[in-house]
Amino acid sequence: MKPILALTFSLLLVLRCTQNNTDNTITGGQNNTPPNERYTIKDQTGRVWDITYAVRELGFSPNYFRYGLGIGAIQPINHPKFLRPGDPNYPGPLETFEVIGLSINGVDRAYPIYVLTGHEVANDFVGNQYVAVAY
Repeated sequence: MKPILALTFSLLLVLRCTQNNTDNTITGGQNNTPPNERYTIKDQTGRVWDITYAVRELGFSPNYFRYGLGIGAIQPINHPKFLRPGDPNYPGPLETFEVIGLSINGVDRAYPIYVLTGHEVANDFVGNQYVAVAY
């Protein structure tokens, strides 16, 4: 359940947060701004992001927005390479790990969660379609 909440939260934040040129950056615990003021955070690259919608409309606490990594800080996997049975490093029959599975037009893929946790997104071409697998 936690990965689904994290993904939903990330998508909402990306869809609703807009870049802001003001520098009224907040830190955790400040939840008493007047109605016309904005909540913002500054990421590690110095960009300021408006999080007012997430705080006021969705009820998120500003404490959850202490900092951000910045755009491009987490690199996606583009055109991932896959192992086949018999390839070196292919998992043995007793090895287990969680995956996100995908099947499109008869082409099957398994994206290991332990790999996606460091990248969050894999951009791939599967069964004649571009896909983005997100975790």
